[in-house]
Amino acid sequence: MRCPDCNKFVSLELGDVEDIEVNLRDQRAGGGLASLIVEARIVRTCQECGTELKEASFEMEADATADLTAHEQNCMKREYESSADLSTSERSEGKGRGMKSFYGVEGDAKIVCACGDEVGEYPVADEIQASAMEEMV
Repeated sequence: MRCPDCNKFVSLELGDVEDIEVNLRDQRAGGGLASLIVEARIVRTCQECGTELKEASFEMEADATADLTAHEQNCMKREYESSADLSTSERSEGKGRGMKSFYGVEGDAKIVCACGDEVGEYPVADEIQASAMEEMV
């Protein structure tokens, strides 16, 4: 890919996970589920100058209904903090000219109650094929 700042064909580096947002969507009152929604973004940058050239955004979901219901049987606080510890992932599939590269995010998201107890920890992961990443230039 050609970098507009370097004006060269360059290799790309995978940056860190950015713009992590974690939200608890509790729809149990209406007969629904309690879901932990994790949103994150990754970028591939120019190896020469660091200009962002490609990006991908991910939205991952984990079902927290059972853990929240069980916790609320013993706790009346019902105020929760959610967070996620994510890292980038990469893998290749195939060999030679037909090789496909995949980039993504993986890690754990957790819910902690205002009483100090950890309600649950949930593994989350998603990936995208490199050719499907959105070009930023």
